[in-house]
Amino acid sequence: MTHTIVNDEKEIGEIIRESFDADDSLMNYVLPATRSEAIENIVSLNILACENGSDFYKLESNSGALIGYANIIAAGNTLYSFGIKISERSEENKKSFIRVIEEIIQSEEIVCVLNDKNTRAIKFLEMNGYENQKVVVLKKIRCQQVD
Repeated sequence: MTHTIVNDEKEIGEIIRESFDADDSLMNYVLPATRSEAIENIVSLNILACENGSDFYKLESNSGALIGYANIIAAGNTLYSFGIKISERSEENKKSFIRVIEEIIQSEEIVCVLNDKNTRAIKFLEMNGYENQKVVVLKKIRCQQVD
């Protein structure tokens, strides 16, 4: 498996769209939205991350077929976002994918922050030796003041 950094926003969008093109179960693992809205949200978040210093990698087979992508924030040893095409989710490709991520990040500790609804990605990482830290996310909701 080979990996190449991609900087072009249009190409990043195309890679993400192709990575999730045949993924009919995507909606089970993302925040509520239509399938196309979910994919476009993923594209937008990845482009925003790249604008703020992450590196977007296109992962391909040795013959040049798209396997998927990974967006990595090297400074924080963080796997920000990733996707593997359904047609390329063989055990061999999944293990190669993890090896490539670990080669790129080269750290004892790799962080991947996921929405808790994304159980498929969580299970994938757990099956590849990652420990679920069950991070707590806090958010503030503004209340209307009652007179």
